[in-house]
Amino acid sequence: MEKSIIQDTERFIIQIEDIHTGTTTTATTTTSVAEGVLEMLKANDLRPKEYNVFPTHPLFNTIKRDSIYSCTNRKTPDLKGKLKTEQYLNGVREIVYKSPTHRFTITIDNFKPFGKKGNVNFRKTLNYLLIKANEQNYSNSIYFALEDYQQNINYKDSGTAYKALKKYRDELMKISISNTSYAYSQKKIKEDASSKFSIFMGGRISFNMCVIVVNSEFLKTLCMYYTVLPIWANKLSVKAYDTVDYIYTQARQEDNQKKMSESGSFNISFKALNAYIGGYNPEETTKHSEKIINPILESIEEIENARSQDEIMVTAHYDYNYKNGYDFLEGYIEIKLDHKIIEHAKQSCSDRQKTKIKNEEIKKLRKANKNLKDEAKKAKAD
Repeated sequence: MEKSIIQDTERFIIQIEDIHTGTTTTATTTTSVAEGVLEMLKANDLRPKEYNVFPTHPLFNTIKRDSIYSCTNRKTPDLKGKLKTEQYLNGVREIVYKSPTHRFTITIDNFKPFGKKGNVNFRKTLNYLLIKANEQNYSNSIYFALEDYQQNINYKDSGTAYKALKKYRDELMKISISNTSYAYSQKKIKEDASSKFSIFMGGRISFNMCVIVVNSEFLKTLCMYYTVLPIWANKLSVKAYDTVDYIYTQARQEDNQKKMSESGSFNISFKALNAYIGGYNPEETTKHSEKIINPILESIEEIENARSQDEIMVTAHYDYNYKNGYDFLEGYIEIKLDHKIIEHAKQSCSDRQKTKIKNEEIKKLRKANKNLKDEAKKAKAD
């Protein structure tokens, strides 16, 4: 399901769309603004939900990947021509991500590793906030109930959730992103513009209502790609959660969507999966079973046991007579899932954005028309 909020002066209208059927449920509250937001958030459970619509971007994937490696005090592997990471003595980490027309620099001011469990909850929190930002149409403030956060991140009690959210809010505020764009001029590539923003500006955490203040325009610009994330993923262990996150991020890629449409499945190499979830390269360790092989196989088994229905099937293909991690990493996983759910999520978010733009244009036209009428009245009076 996906939610949008239409706010007028006195009431909140909550529209909840089921991504499976396309049907929409509407609920209205006439309470005060704060209570209205809270009731809207609690209306999250009007009907059972299997997926969250999940906005993503290579930069957010890079931040999550960096947090995976930071908890073991390892440098995030560079991707030739695309990604390069620098760790400075003052604790600042810089990650440079390049595309053909842009150069993004992610600066993380003294990011503190939280250990494996705390680290995966940081990534869950980032995903949770992106999901909520999308549900609330990328407003300047992301509202949610602490109880909802607790359940989604899978904390045992509200006190633990409260302490963790305060910590993650502070860490998210340390992240800034600069963007340098390039353009062709006289057959040469020249720097065209430069900008720098912090995405997460601050926030108020309480045991009732929480709010995270964001740079909404920049966040909306980054959230240009959509996939889904199953609800049951939040209860998975560290490696299994990161595996599901990676699978559904890859599933939204156009070439993988095409493969699923044609043959019903797509593949991810063990090498790519191992690199994303923070596995060791064979030359980094002699404990190939412990550091490379077992984490992948155990994650696949956990996902297969956790899935609620047949919404996803993950099958490992590799040489069972492997001698070491080098041999094992020549294998791959085959993923079968309902790609139509992702297509519908992408389309519905696109349609909603078009509607929002259209409404903004209508407002501008109405304002311009009002100004013309006012000018006409003034001229007539003169």
